[in-house]
Amino acid sequence: KKESYDGTHGFVYGGNWVVPDKQFADIDPALLTKIRGADITGLKRMFCLFLLVLAVHALADYFHRLTLEIASQRTMYSLRMALFKHLQSLSVSLFNRTPIGKLVTRVTNDIEAINSMLSTVAVQMLASAGMFIGSLIIVLYINWKLTLVSLAVLPFCVVITIVFRLIVRKVHRELRRILAKINGVLTEEFSGIKMIQSFNQQKRRREEFAEVNASYYKAGFKNVICMGVFGPILDLIRHFGTALIILYGGICVLDGDLTLGSLMAFITYFGHLCNPLMQISNQITQLQSSLAASERIFTLLDTKNEVAQPELPVIVGKPQGEIEFKNVDFSYIENEQVLKDVSFKIEPGKS
Repeated sequence: KKESYDGTHGFVYGGNWVVPDKQFADIDPALLTKIRGADITGLKRMFCLFLLVLAVHALADYFHRLTLEIASQRTMYSLRMALFKHLQSLSVSLFNRTPIGKLVTRVTNDIEAINSMLSTVAVQMLASAGMFIGSLIIVLYINWKLTLVSLAVLPFCVVITIVFRLIVRKVHRELRRILAKINGVLTEEFSGIKMIQSFNQQKRRREEFAEVNASYYKAGFKNVICMGVFGPILDLIRHFGTALIILYGGICVLDGDLTLGSLMAFITYFGHLCNPLMQISNQITQLQSSLAASERIFTLLDTKNEVAQPELPVIVGKPQGEIEFKNVDFSYIENEQVLKDVSFKIEPGKS
C-alpha cells in the first residue's frame, strides 16, 4: 500500500507502492518484513498444513497396507486350507499320475502368486486407473483440442497392450507348468536320494534335471524378451505423443490460442496421463503370472473324486469276515497294470 512508501525507492501508483526489481534489494529488510507480514504468516500456515497432509498420508498409507495385507493373508490361509482339505479327499489315482512336487507347487508357489495379485497388483492398477482419469479431466480442461491430438496415440497403446497380454499369459502358463515340473523332480530326487546313490544314478538324474531346468530358462527368457520389446514400444509411442503436443501446441501459442504456460502444464499432465499406462503395462506381467497360477489352483479344486466315499455307508447282508480276490486286474493309468490276474482268499481271523 502507498502508506508504506519510503519516499526513496519506486513510486506510488493507483494507491500501491510500486518498486522496480533493481531497487528491491535496497529496501530495509525490517520494512519488508512489516509490509509482507501477512504473506510470511500465510507461508507458515501452508508449511504446517503441508506437514499435516504428509502425516495424514503416512498414517493412511500405513493402515491401507496393514488392512490389505491382513485381508490377503487371511484369503491365502483359507485358500491353502481348502486346497489341502480337497487334496486329502481325492482318489489315490491322482497322486499316482501327478508328481507330488507339482501338488506342493500349487499349495505354495501358486497361492503366493495370487497373494501378490491381491496385495499389490490389483491396488496399483486401480490407483493407475484413477491417475489416468484425473489427468485426462485436467488436460481436457486446459485445452480439449490439444487433448484430442495427444490421444491419437492411445489406440496404438491399447492394441499393443492387448497383444502383449495374450502373449505374456501364454508364457506365464508355460513358466508355471515347468516350475511345477521342477518341484516334482526335486521332490522325487531328495525323497529317493538313498536309492539313487545306491544304484549310482546321479548322472542320469542330473541330465533329467538339466533338461527341465533348460526348459524353465527358455520360458523365462521368452518373458524377458516380451518385456524388453513391450516397454520400449510404449515409451516410443509416448514420446511421439509428446512431439505431437509440442508441434500442435506450438502452433496454437504462435496463433495466440494458447499461452506458453498452459502448453507447459499440458505437457506435464500428459506425462501423468502416460505414466499410469506404463505402470499398468509393468503390472500386466505380474497379473498374468497370478492368473496362470489361479487357473491351475482352481482346476485342481474342481477335480472330482473318482471313487467317492458315501456319507452313510450301507452294509448289505451279514458280514462274514472273509475276503477273496478272483482274477483281479487293476490299474491307475490305462495300459499300466498294477495288479494282473491276482487271486487269493483270506479266512476270518487271518491276514
